[in-house]
Amino acid sequence: ESRGFLVTPGAYSVSLYALHRGEVAELTEAVSFEVKSLYDQVLEPATFDEIEEFRKSLETALLDFAAVNKALQEASERLNVLKNACFRMESDAGDLLEEVYKTETEVLKLNEVLNGKQTKAQVGEGQGAALQRRWYVAQMGLSTTYGPTIMHKENLQIGIEELKPLKEQLRNLKNNSLPALEEKLR
Repeated sequence: ESRGFLVTPGAYSVSLYALHRGEVAELTEAVSFEVKSLYDQVLEPATFDEIEEFRKSLETALLDFAAVNKALQEASERLNVLKNACFRMESDAGDLLEEVYKTETEVLKLNEVLNGKQTKAQVGEGQGAALQRRWYVAQMGLSTTYGPTIMHKENLQIGIEELKPLKEQLRNLKNNSLPALEEKLR
């Protein structure tokens, strides 16, 4: 079952165009219409501005989350390069390798917080990380007829707050730990 987002009630307009052999031709003039609520809700519906503000906050949070995941993946790749370089060194790299493994453990813990336990997911028991569940719950606020509720808003805010220290850890890893290891390797 696929859940799509509902259109926020309000005034809209639509027009049709055709693209034929690289040329665009207008088929109809713009027609305006009003989208109304499906039915009277038990909950007080959110205003259009509240829904848009929530949507923007959610999009920003999800972009931050994706950026953190990408940076974590890049850090993991850098660590693999460092580990392989340690194995290829002619001199003893035991101390450096130990530091690389400690940093790798930190990266794995960050990944677990962001994406859940990979070992459980491999055997079909993974439920995703708590942070991912928060984003999922928050997103459901955009697929209701009344807009985001307190529960949706709280999950978004908690998710944003939980992401902050992870971003800081990753920033420290990227700007301090990894460059220091790379310098020691040189």
